[in-house]
Amino acid sequence: MKQTLKLKNLSCQNCVKHVTNHLLDLDGVEEVNIQLDQQLAEVETSVAYDLERYQEVLEDAIYEVEELI
Repeated sequence: MKQTLKLKNLSCQNCVKHVTNHLLDLDGVEEVNIQLDQQLAEVETSVAYDLERYQEVLEDAIYEVEELI
């Protein structure tokens, strides 16, 4: 399944790399595609995570998930 996250605080390709790596650490996440200009992350996963779980994962990396679209 594909889940789309509205992100905050992404400013460069390094940010994209960090967020991608953190999301890929979640069980079941197979692919992450981030659109820096739109602050969106498309996550292909076999597990339906809720907004809070995504926020927890990225909070340590100083990035925010505003909403699960």
